[in-house]
Amino acid sequence: MDKITLPMFLLNATDDPLVPPSLVEIGIEYAKTHPNSILVETRHGGHLGFFESGILTPDPITWLDRSALQYAEAIVTLFVANSLPHLKLKAA
Repeated sequence: MDKITLPMFLLNATDDPLVPPSLVEIGIEYAKTHPNSILVETRHGGHLGFFESGILTPDPITWLDRSALQYAEAIVTLFVANSLPHLKLKAA
């Protein structure tokens, strides 16, 4: 992962039953040492879901979907403005 220069969005729910804290720590340390990354940790979300609404009839668009789209929109905005951190590093 150290060779990745594009901005990274790491998302984790603390109530994820499958991802142990030791594995989450890898993402936390990565985000601390890579300025082009962000780790978002929520209290709830489970594993691979972040579903909303009812259990039997969840919304087809999840919180995860909206978060990924908002992140992508921010990256595109920075790209158009020529302000992505990895572009600045290559130019230097």
